[in-house]
Amino acid sequence: MQTSYLRGVPFCLVATVSWGCMFPVMTSALTQMDPFNFTAIRYTIAAIPFAVLLLAREGPGDLSRGAIHRLASEMCLINKEETVYA
Repeated sequence: MQTSYLRGVPFCLVATVSWGCMFPVMTSALTQMDPFNFTAIRYTIAAIPFAVLLLAREGPGDLSRGAIHRLASEMCLINKEETVYA
């Protein structure tokens, strides 16, 4: 337990520093582009290493067209169920 805790501390530190460094970047970037495009670019940049990590850890079967389509459809269903109409 102690070893996993000590391994997690640097990851939390990296996440905190990268999150904090995003504020100055975001301030200057939002003067050049709209928030939607900025968010889309950020998530695309984050998805690329995530896909590589998924491929390395789980194998190519998890990145098949059917798995991605199934995940996207499940996310759409989850979002529709969580939507609260006022």
